[in-house]
Amino acid sequence: MVTGMRALLVALVACGGPATPSSPSKTGGSTPSLPDLAGVRAALGPYADHRFDNAAQARGCPADQSLGEYVAMLVTNGTAAPGSKDTHRLTSSCGDFPAELVPVDPPRDAAFWYCRIDSYTVDAAGESPWHYELRLRMRKADRSVDLGTLGCPGAP
Repeated sequence: MVTGMRALLVALVACGGPATPSSPSKTGGSTPSLPDLAGVRAALGPYADHRFDNAAQARGCPADQSLGEYVAMLVTNGTAAPGSKDTHRLTSSCGDFPAELVPVDPPRDAAFWYCRIDSYTVDAAGESPWHYELRLRMRKADRSVDLGTLGCPGAP
């Protein structure tokens, strides 16, 4: 039994371990898993000091915040404080581009995922809704962020 287990372990190590559904195959047969909120935030992390250029500002991004500050604001406003009666929602999604793009959306490209971080808050009375987003595209091959296509739609 121990010899059989040892042979299996040697075979797994020699082959690079067991394949998982989220790992791309060398023959292109599997698709990488879609990034979740933690994955999008991790991909954005190295660019925390990135300042929004004029094109991103034209797509709603703030001139007075870095990318990291803006994402932190989304997280803070989308996350309820303990005991809060307000409604808070922080979501993220990555996937196919929408059928109809709006001017703040990144351009469609099959090599990229369309990703969003969406932050929403409304007070307990249902007044003063706050809703902002970060829209971006992330390269499927290496999960790198295309900083030239950031958009920040929102409605105070």
